[in-house]
Amino acid sequence: MDCLIQVWLLHGCKAQLYIHVEVQPQLQREFPERMWIYHYRVVDKFGPNVISLAVLADAEPNWRPNVYHTEMAGCIRHFEFPIFKLLDFADPIGVFEQTGNPFALVIAAHQAALATRGKPELRYEERFRLLRLLRRRGLSKDEVGHLTRLLTWLTRLPREMELRFVEQWNKLPGNERVMTIDDLTTPWEEFAMEKGLAKGLEEGRTKGLEEGRAKGVAEGLLEARRQDVLEALEARFGAVAERVREQVLGLTDEADLRQAHRLAITAPTVEAFWAAF
Repeated sequence: MDCLIQVWLLHGCKAQLYIHVEVQPQLQREFPERMWIYHYRVVDKFGPNVISLAVLADAEPNWRPNVYHTEMAGCIRHFEFPIFKLLDFADPIGVFEQTGNPFALVIAAHQAALATRGKPELRYEERFRLLRLLRRRGLSKDEVGHLTRLLTWLTRLPREMELRFVEQWNKLPGNERVMTIDDLTTPWEEFAMEKGLAKGLEEGRTKGLEEGRAKGVAEGLLEARRQDVLEALEARFGAVAERVREQVLGLTDEADLRQAHRLAITAPTVEAFWAAF
């Protein structure tokens, strides 16, 4: 599951409440069943005080799954859960300007990303607008830094446009925060590069620091691509079978990993993905 939060009620009762939040980025027929499975597993582990909430971040306005229902031989299972559709959030920029709530700006960036698919120049301008709003809000330096990275991740651009954006952003007058190439790095890439760099530095003790560093970073980038493939498969089809996971983790060629990532996004089923390898 994406997130499980433990809270305590404020009316004097000592009861604990568990809030399960599941973010679903695209339409998936099995999603209601998956919500039910996550819900009953949390109940089984922590008790009955569990609320499951689905955040629908897809681009399909009419897809609103909120019920899992099965019936066989008189045995009925019915589970309803609340949903929050990001497309429904009206005027998130206005909400951010009035309240300063950073989640409103994040939703605005997500909506902009959906609305500008295949339109990189328009997305470029939308990102500029959002980051200017963020800069004017008077948040702390750390808050601005974290939100800047998150907004750039949500509104990814082609590599050459990303570099142009950094250059143009840093030329703005009064811009106290200088954007760097690190702002364009995804969390997976950052983690993998750190992991790969540590491995490379260890090898560098015996083989030469520079050689080990380069090898470690390269391995880190390959690991990032493997995680991208697994993440795409999990987002589309749920839990990935161990045999498929092992197959992906065993890929060592960058071209193969690029092909695997394309297939993870486009293959109609996990079986079709598996058959390609």
